[in-house]
Amino acid sequence: VTCYIDQMNTWYDMRTHQEVTNNHLFSEIQDSLGTFGLNGLDRLLCFMIVKELQNFLRLYQRVILKDKTAQETLRALQKVVSPIKGIIANSAKIYSSAIAKTQKIWGPYLDAIMKVAILSDIQAHYKDPSLPCPKEDNTLLYEITAYLEAAGTHNPLNKIYITTKQLSFFPIVNFLFLITQLPKLQYNKNLGMTCRKPADAIDWPPLVLGLLTLLKQFHSRYTEQFLALIGQFIRSSMEQSTSQKIPEMPADVVGALMFLEDYVHFTKLPRRVVEAHVPNFIFDEFRTIL
Repeated sequence: VTCYIDQMNTWYDMRTHQEVTNNHLFSEIQDSLGTFGLNGLDRLLCFMIVKELQNFLRLYQRVILKDKTAQETLRALQKVVSPIKGIIANSAKIYSSAIAKTQKIWGPYLDAIMKVAILSDIQAHYKDPSLPCPKEDNTLLYEITAYLEAAGTHNPLNKIYITTKQLSFFPIVNFLFLITQLPKLQYNKNLGMTCRKPADAIDWPPLVLGLLTLLKQFHSRYTEQFLALIGQFIRSSMEQSTSQKIPEMPADVVGALMFLEDYVHFTKLPRRVVEAHVPNFIFDEFRTIL
């Protein structure tokens, strides 16, 4: 029922706009539980995240991989967006059609994403996928990890919670999910991204962090494809609005660019990761809006 406003470090009730709690809550929890209590709470939340991610994988199997209509729609969309470095003609119609054909998927998908994010944040991604994974018999690594967690000096944002296999359509499904949510949100100079209607109840930080946490469980190429699709969406939407002589940057483009900005912020990756997909002049125009 709440919306987190990052600038204020505060959660507000979406309907009444009254403050519900703020970051002082965590000092109170620390004073109450102590170091060992916090360590136990951290482990509990980790197990809850694992459960929610497993629930998500079952959901994905049911609503994507076992649904012929969804697969046909996604396969057709994949053909249209190739090559990803290009621009899609009549992009609004293409995206709207794909969203309409998969509409029933996104409610449960949103619930799953938000549950994961409420439990977890993200900071770092696979910085070098070419490096080998640590061997299972490397007990020193696990012992050090346990000590760091107990001392509170580890980074909880770096965790991989589950082992995963390849999932068909995964980057394009998450991209499509994101652009279905953007029309429900708006940018506010004081508050950042907020939902247009209280009934939609979409909290922006958990939406962003949920997607990042989810993508982190898979190979980094999925994230690269996902970001490339967002970049193509931005370029195509800007091209269409320019051809129609619309002077303002489309609201959905602002939302997509905010997502990329927050992606860089939370992962602490260099800006070139997103600038590889969006021309600098678009980011420059975006910053004037901010």
